[in-house]
Amino acid sequence: MLSGRRDLLWKLAVPMIKDYPLSGVGIGGYIIESSNYSIIYKTPLGVPESAENYLLQVGSELGLMGIFLVLWIFWEIMKQMKRSSLQIPSSDRSKFILIGAIAGVISFLGIIQAHTFIGSYEIKYTFWLLIGLIFSFGRIGAENKKEQEKRIKQNLFSSKGLKISSIVLIVLFAGVHLWNSTHSLSLKSRTEQLGLRQDFGFDKLEKTRDGREFRWTRSYGGLTLKIEKPVVEIPLLASHPDIRKNPVTVKIFLVKDFFKKEKLLDEIILKDSNWKTYEYSISEEVNQEVILLIKVSRTWNPLKTIGTPDPRNLGVALGRIKFKDKI
Repeated sequence: MLSGRRDLLWKLAVPMIKDYPLSGVGIGGYIIESSNYSIIYKTPLGVPESAENYLLQVGSELGLMGIFLVLWIFWEIMKQMKRSSLQIPSSDRSKFILIGAIAGVISFLGIIQAHTFIGSYEIKYTFWLLIGLIFSFGRIGAENKKEQEKRIKQNLFSSKGLKISSIVLIVLFAGVHLWNSTHSLSLKSRTEQLGLRQDFGFDKLEKTRDGREFRWTRSYGGLTLKIEKPVVEIPLLASHPDIRKNPVTVKIFLVKDFFKKEKLLDEIILKDSNWKTYEYSISEEVNQEVILLIKVSRTWNPLKTIGTPDPRNLGVALGRIKFKDKI
């Protein structure tokens, strides 16, 4: 019986294949797009490791062509299992190793249709190790077929038409991926379509004893702002214990069009651990959405530095941002 979570992950993979049948959403794209599709289809979702089904995983990331190629590979593996079994006599003790490898591969082909960690390196390594054993056993007693196989390969790869067709297909496949990544699957497109807000590099909201709200950055932090008035107020604080001897440099940027246009607002040198508010005129950005990006020259770790039970690497504290009409 399917768990509700696995059933959900499968259902999210199907529309990806439907929307991008030629190319899929790209290798590694399922985990990213599953959250987007869960918003589109209004379906609650945790943090998936995979689609929990190998064919659906391949189809969602590489399209129908990917599914076809994977099925072809599996078919060739199954044929090699049969060839290897026939070439090693039952009296040969290595037959038991071959049987174990075949049993492992068959088990794998079943498990990957409903398992979470189908993409882990350990599982991939083990699977292809078993495949290598099966193919290596297939070479035993096959020396008399070498010349025949050589002629088959020469005939197969000597065709200019096949080579040209392969190159054309690869170029087309890459072209479709490039188009999708710069259009419907781009960060800008997904953000506009799903109403997402870029917020990264910040810890959760905290408050000082006097009620001031703030968030710590790491070495950098970015958040989306809707510019309401011509002047922005940005409160900052650095708490590095050695700040008087070793000041902290902070660069403040405004980023538009999702990292295509980056404007340096200021480069600040903080020399003490006091709150300071910096004001900037940004009248040309009024009523637009931008990303406020803060880069810090160095972070500090409270646990390692002074023994405080806080393992975070802290940059600077960013207070509540406000807007006003004049400086």
